[in-house]
Amino acid sequence: MAENDSTTLKEKDSNKSTKRTPNYFKLLQEIDNTLKLLTDSNSSHLVTRETSHVSEIEEILHYVNINLDEIIDKMTDQKRAMSLITVFNIVIRMCTIDEIDFVISLKSFQSMIRKALNKLEIIAQKEPGNYKVYAGDMLDSILMNLAEDNLMQTCFERLCLNQNKSIKNSIENDEEKEENIDYNELIAKYMECASSHSFMVNLRSVYEFGKNYHPVISSMLKFIDKYVTDGNNENSSMPLEIITQTLSILWSLSDKIVLVPLFAELGCAKKSIQWIATNCFAFHIKTLGDAIFSIVHNLSRDKTGLTQLRNEKAFEVLMKYKQLVEEQNDEDLKLSYGMALISVTVSDEQPEENKEFIIWVSRTLYGLCKITIYEDDLRYNGCHLSELLELLHQAFANTYVVKDILSSESNDEVKPVAFFAQCLLSIYGALLDKEVDDLEKRAAKYLLKILLQISNYHDYHKELTEINQFCVIIEGLSKRPKQDDAKRIWSNLQGEISSNQLKKEKSSMIYISYDRSDEKFCESFIGELRKRTSIPVWVDFEHVESWDDMWEYVLPVIQSATVIIPILSTAYGENTDKFQEVSYAIGTSKSQDKSKKLIAVTTEPDFSFNRAWMEDLIGEHNLVPFDNNTDNVVFKVCAQIIHSKKPLMKCFPRITKRS
Repeated sequence: MAENDSTTLKEKDSNKSTKRTPNYFKLLQEIDNTLKLLTDSNSSHLVTRETSHVSEIEEILHYVNINLDEIIDKMTDQKRAMSLITVFNIVIRMCTIDEIDFVISLKSFQSMIRKALNKLEIIAQKEPGNYKVYAGDMLDSILMNLAEDNLMQTCFERLCLNQNKSIKNSIENDEEKEENIDYNELIAKYMECASSHSFMVNLRSVYEFGKNYHPVISSMLKFIDKYVTDGNNENSSMPLEIITQTLSILWSLSDKIVLVPLFAELGCAKKSIQWIATNCFAFHIKTLGDAIFSIVHNLSRDKTGLTQLRNEKAFEVLMKYKQLVEEQNDEDLKLSYGMALISVTVSDEQPEENKEFIIWVSRTLYGLCKITIYEDDLRYNGCHLSELLELLHQAFANTYVVKDILSSESNDEVKPVAFFAQCLLSIYGALLDKEVDDLEKRAAKYLLKILLQISNYHDYHKELTEINQFCVIIEGLSKRPKQDDAKRIWSNLQGEISSNQLKKEKSSMIYISYDRSDEKFCESFIGELRKRTSIPVWVDFEHVESWDDMWEYVLPVIQSATVIIPILSTAYGENTDKFQEVSYAIGTSKSQDKSKKLIAVTTEPDFSFNRAWMEDLIGEHNLVPFDNNTDNVVFKVCAQIIHSKKPLMKCFPRITKRS
């Protein structure tokens, strides 16, 4: 080592004129110097308590320990979290290289690592919302560290070969005795940290993740495989916490559907079923079961993963554990087992012996759906609405499940059939928006599948036809491409639509109010509108010549119209005739004690009312914003046409955001 590199901190500090001000980069440099010293010493097998590097390592750790608080506490939460993870990364690498556990036995090291872990925990508890924002960066940092030089594999080899020496000496700290953190515990804490981040992270690039971290995931799978398939591991000295935290990472990452092909490529489906079939799994089912059952369920959500699971006879293997799972009296374990069992089933109807259990799981899933639909991200207790609905769809293949859920007596304001219809009304916009989250699209897709199942039962599909807004949405979706489920639902519903409803529709009329400068948009809009509804549409350019007395023709039409649609633009606001039309329509509605529906459509992006009369008369009514796709505008107008001042049904809050 060069002379300037080997200069001790004591020698540097002896010159007061060059006294250092503590800063993060210096802190990181000193920790990195420790890593270099250990690397050099380890390569020449000189790491002993008599080595010339011992005092230097001790002084570096002492410096880091006394300055850590001052440096880290000055940072913002995000920078503090990333800085602590960087320190943690170097510490893990340092302790893995230090094969005789010299550094980890030092009092200054123990104090430093406890401080770092406590600060990470405080950040997570203090700002959980902000913490989620940079969880991806923290996970990337950890996984990059484990991927470099295949550190993950080296860590696991040390654990499996028991090459570490547990330090169980006591040290005094503020007159209290604490047990040292040994290498096993340090790795367990590190994996726990990675697990918490993997649960919250949103992947930026699936391709980059697979390219960078394929070896890391592979090492984790091999590590679990070695532990679980070893017949003597009921009494293994390997800390179970490391196994559970590693499984937790795999559980969280496999929950990202886009990553399932990576797990399938690595043979995770085959391995997970092999794990379940072992004595070790049965012995530790209360500890390992939740994670491994959940991994099986996650893999089943992708076609490749499901095919591999069925090739391994996953259903038959899982069925052997039904009694053991129920004996544990653990509802979380029971639910994760039930979700895995339903997801890999190979037949539509479950055998009679499973009936009671499947009904319990289905009721639990339905209850979770009723909570999850109100969450902003459609996620509750680790489950996204899409996976709950997917499982319910599979469970509904059993007639007894359909009847149990839909005929259940409860004090809920909304009955089960109406609940599923309302869910669709809340998120059907996901089927129209190309940029919406894939999981939300998946939720809408499985809602349609469940509603199709419901519409196949005569006792229940009649309830659907009584929900007017639902019928309008389904009719609109049925006319769109690639909406086969909606087409089939609409076909089932049409036979139940009463003649009274049809008569009411025929007696209705839509009046279009527009400015001449927007005639081109108006023509396009009316063309699409007539494709979506059989209600007659009246617009002046089809009935009145430009030289005729317009008001003479328009007046009786406005009186008889049941729906008024103003086409709003800046020019519309400047047109005094339009003020007369709208005010007359509203006045007629009041004088005739007849409620006309007024649905305004805007023709300009970021439209705002440029005249007070527009805001006064139209502002409180339904407003459909501008969209380059006229078809989308018409679809939303049709959905509003069936609205009355008192909604026919309760809708979830999300409908205003998504549709």
